[in-house]
This record gives sequence, C-alpha cells and structure tokens, in this order.
Amino acid sequence: MAEESFKKLLIEIGELRKTLSTAPRSGVKRREMEALIEKAISDLHELLRVIDPIKLPELVYNPTDPDTFAEAIGNKLIVQDEQPLSGFESFRFYGSGLYALYYKGSFDAYAPIRETATPIYVGKADPPKGAKTPKEQGDKLWSRLKEHRDSIKEVEDYCGKMGIKGNLKLRDFAFRYLVTASGWQIAAEGHLIALFRPVWNKETSVVQGIGKHGDASETRANERSRWDTLHPGRDWATHEGNKPNRLSVPEIKALVLKHFELCPPKHL
Repeated sequence: MAEESFKKLLIEIGELRKTLSTAPRSGVKRREMEALIEKAISDLHELLRVIDPIKLPELVYNPTDPDTFAEAIGNKLIVQDEQPLSGFESFRFYGSGLYALYYKGSFDAYAPIRETATPIYVGKADPPKGAKTPKEQGDKLWSRLKEHRDSIKEVEDYCGKMGIKGNLKLRDFAFRYLVTASGWQIAAEGHLIALFRPVWNKETSVVQGIGKHGDASETRANERSRWDTLHPGRDWATHEGNKPNRLSVPEIKALVLKHFELCPPKHL
C-alpha cells in the first residue's frame, strides 16, 4: 500500500514540475511555493529516517567543510556586542568583513523583529585585491556602515521636514560587525542571509534597495526601489526623476508581513 502511494506521489511530482516550469518566477507566490517545497523535502527526509532501522546521526561535524567555516564566522558575528548606529563614526577602524543591522523602532511593518535576534539587513564589505591585513583592507567595513547610517539619516531628516510620522529614525538602529580574513566574508554573509532571511536583503525580494548608491544620469528613469518607496528621503531617489515603484506603500507593507509569516523571526 505504501509503495503504491509513493508511485502516485512521483507521478504527481512530475505533473507539478510541468506546471511550475511556466509559473511566475518572482513575487510572493513564488516564495510561498518555495516554502511549501522546502517543507515537503524536509518531510521526505524524515520518512527516510523512519523506514531505516539504523538511525542516521542528527549532526555530522566536518571542520574542513567550507559551510562549517561560514557558520563559525556567522556565529562569531552574532555574539559580538551590539552598538548604536547613531554614534559609530567616533571609532573609525580598518578592515573588511561582515556586519548586521538591527531595528528597534516603532515602524509598524517591522514589529515582528523588534525584540528578536533577527537582523533587518546583513551585509559584507569586500577587501581590495591582495589585501591580507586589516590595514591593507582599508576602512571598507566602516565605510559601508557609514553609507547605511547616512541613508537612514537622510530618511529621518526628510520625513521630519515633510511631516511624515512613523518612519525610520537613526536612534532605532544597532549593528554588529566582524573584521574577517579576506575572502571569508562572502560565505559567511550567505550563511546569515539563509539563516535569518533579513527583510532588507535583495535575496529575500521584499524591501530591497538600501544598498543602491544612486542611479547614473542615463538610468534615472529606473523604477524607484521598494526601500526608497517605503522610506523616502535619499535625495537621488526622491528628486532625480525615478519612476514610482509599481507597488504602493500598503502593498509593500503587506509583503513584509507575509514574509515574516513565511520566515518567522528567530529568538536565539
């Protein structure tokens, strides 16, 4: 009986593959489908364990696996002390590496992560080619954090001037950072993004755009990013003629809340 059920399941999976090959590849529907597929894969792995009389170990630790290094670096970042983003300029430092931004404020769409270990954004700062020491890496990591600090401050100043209440305030952000040996920041960033699914990271396709540096003159007719739509104030995005985003502010907020339903914030 069980064998017949699996044969039927394989046929249904084949039909699903045909159907999904022409399905939309972006948006909330795709993310919902990905979550369902990942759940199905997890359930099938559990079935493999059930039918085998000899049980597999829950964990096989391989210290030479690059993923193990990435996890170790990511774990090292998240145990660093949080620091306020509003005052970090006072200690300019050398080094490239990894960082995470945390939101503590009252912006309604971000309420699910306010008191959690889930960052709102994870990023990296790449070193110059051939750099080995923090001094040779330059102040790449500090400079990247300053860019984010300046973007958030522009939003705060603009919203204050325009009388827009309830948007971003610099005092509501904290950060962690970790200077790493050149090259390791890439894998560690990927590990943390996969672990936390931060809502501002482009990989999650929810509120991407904070990492943009401004459009060149020939591309200023680009669509305004979701980040700049939800958090107006960066001069180049607000005043240089970018087309409005196809999604409204309420629609973007709905995507944020849906994202947190699919990827619940973590409490470590």
